[in-house]
Amino acid sequence: MPMLTPDERKAINAQLQELQPRIKELKTQLKELHGQKEEAFHKRNPAGKEISKSVHELKQFRHERDKYTTDVKALKDKRRELNEQIKQKIEEAKSLNVEKKKAAAKLGLKENPSYLKRLIDKLDMKIETEAISFDREKAIMKEIKELKKRYDATKKASDIWDKSHQMSKEIDALREQSDNIHRQLQQKAKQSQEKHELLVEESKKIDTLRSKTKTFTKDIGEKKAEIAKLNEELDGLIKQEKELRSKINAEYKEKEAEKEKQRKKSFTEKLAAVKEKMAKREKLTTEDIIVMQGEK
Repeated sequence: MPMLTPDERKAINAQLQELQPRIKELKTQLKELHGQKEEAFHKRNPAGKEISKSVHELKQFRHERDKYTTDVKALKDKRRELNEQIKQKIEEAKSLNVEKKKAAAKLGLKENPSYLKRLIDKLDMKIETEAISFDREKAIMKEIKELKKRYDATKKASDIWDKSHQMSKEIDALREQSDNIHRQLQQKAKQSQEKHELLVEESKKIDTLRSKTKTFTKDIGEKKAEIAKLNEELDGLIKQEKELRSKINAEYKEKEAEKEKQRKKSFTEKLAAVKEKMAKREKLTTEDIIVMQGEK
């Protein structure tokens, strides 16, 4: 390899001086970018975990809401069925009322048979349990006799009255069931609505978190692209620096090799001179002795 001229060496050193600050600057920028990228990673990871947690809660809210909704539907069906039964019973009660009126008109009844029976039982109890005078007892017995006479006259219509009374009780019981189911329905519907509102709120939260995650991901992508670009430039500059230094190093090695060659030549010549002195039995100097030791 030919030796560098002073101008070539000067030019190489100038280029190295220009490269070194830029290489240092690029390394600093890369370090900062790596830090920013890692920070974005650290921010994105918790957001991702929070999204997973919220998605789990969202599924739970949806499951609970759907269960309440199913319960509401079942209760509505049950209430509809009860209301149909009530409607049917009311129609039957209307028919019985018509029969009651017809029976009462046919028999000339003005009183409910069950009402008369209750009056009779009440008066019988009065005689058995209360201390009353003989005249008062006679008057009550007469009243009971009259009531029994009227009651006997109503026996033919008592079945209709009993059926009508029983029908009223059944209608009341069905209405109570329907009201109870209605209260359950309102409670379930309220719970379903509460779960739905939580579901909507959690869904909005997930959307917000996903938006943040996208921002972090975009930032990470941009940082990676910038890092790749700077790395490419840095690799090129480092390669260029190595090539320049290799030229200087090659010249340095060549110079050192030439120096070593000259040193060996000089030593060989000195050693030959010392050996010649020894052959002539001339006195050796300290320097001659050092040369002899160097051969060893």
